[in-house]
Amino acid sequence: CYVIHGVKSTRKKLLVIEDEPCIRQVLELHLLAAGYDVICAENAVDGLASLPCGVSAVICDFSLPDMDGIQLIRGIKLVNASMPVIVISGFLDDGNADKVMALGVAEFLRKPFSKEALLSAVADVL
Repeated sequence: CYVIHGVKSTRKKLLVIEDEPCIRQVLELHLLAAGYDVICAENAVDGLASLPCGVSAVICDFSLPDMDGIQLIRGIKLVNASMPVIVISGFLDDGNADKVMALGVAEFLRKPFSKEALLSAVADVL
């Protein structure tokens, strides 16, 4: 959890779990520019550890080095069953897409996606 300049932020806080540094940075920049606070994690374990920090929604890659997307989503839902989750992936087949939606994922974005699609998905889940 974090505090900005000694004051706790009142903006919606989003957790981004993405192992690719370039994609993680672009997501963070777009979300910050749109007025959200952002916590970034480069793997599933760090992402799950950040959930208790007042997160309003999670944006996560489906393919992470330390955990597959199904395990990660189940872990998020164990911590908070109502947590909105947006899954992003460039390699998710229709069968796995159906599985993640059945786990209660709010939105699914196929890479590459536009800034507008990202911000629209976030607005929809919040």
